[in-house]
Amino acid sequence: MIIGIDGNEANVERRVGISEYAFELLAQFAKFEVRSSKFEVYLKDQPRVDLPKEREGWRYRIVGPRKLWTQIGLPLDLYLHKPRPDVFFSPTHYAPRFSPVPTVISIMDLSYIHYPDMFKTSDLYQLRNWTAYSVNNAKRVFTISTASKDDIIRVYNVPSEKVVVTYPGIKMQKAKVKSQKSVLEKYGIDGEYIIFVGTLQPRKNVSRLIEAFAKLTPRSLSLVVVGKKGWLYEEILEAPKKLGVEDRVKFLDFVPDEDLPSLYTNARCFVLPSLMRDLGCQCLRQCNTDVL
Repeated sequence: MIIGIDGNEANVERRVGISEYAFELLAQFAKFEVRSSKFEVYLKDQPRVDLPKEREGWRYRIVGPRKLWTQIGLPLDLYLHKPRPDVFFSPTHYAPRFSPVPTVISIMDLSYIHYPDMFKTSDLYQLRNWTAYSVNNAKRVFTISTASKDDIIRVYNVPSEKVVVTYPGIKMQKAKVKSQKSVLEKYGIDGEYIIFVGTLQPRKNVSRLIEAFAKLTPRSLSLVVVGKKGWLYEEILEAPKKLGVEDRVKFLDFVPDEDLPSLYTNARCFVLPSLMRDLGCQCLRQCNTDVL
């Protein structure tokens, strides 16, 4: 059996969210030792050095052109190259157009259906239309919660058995132990702070968090926001100045995994991303706890 996989989300330098999910899946798939199964990972570019190494039963296939890859390059290769995969898996919403082989996709949630105003118009159009096509043509759809499964069944009118809940695992790795002091100095962090980790985008509710933080005392407490820029992030970056707390809010952008443990350990409070409008206020009222 040949299993084809879209590996592009995993083949990036700074992995967060779906890229981290895709990378960890590849890392685990590469450990399979089933003689009857072979993996062929399809990419637009050469594999990065930290992807699993090629071996018998694990191969990378570079397919072009890069532009319109899922609509043109990938489908053409699936049609023309033999032997074809027996099944093709995408860790994203997007299955190849006109695939000659059965496809399986992953969908984390339908936030673009519930909160369309939190997405760019071009992204929203693609998410709505391409996801609908992919769901309707996929043999199976993986998602990460029963709530998302129920949404997919209701929105796309598909049978329950087509949608499978696969809960995310825990990333287990042995990182080099770094001096907490050196990490804090590296990012210019001094004193007590609250930390938020997540991509800067409207649905993470960071603007609301900053608004709640601006009402906090004591003034010696700071807010550290870790996460690369996603989309429609301008309001988030402008919020501290607008609220008069620009000297107490620090945006760190992307932070590598090996630095996060020190940032977590030293934080007074860890605020989780959420779509809940009042989450920021709720968490900050309890900021004397260790983890929220």
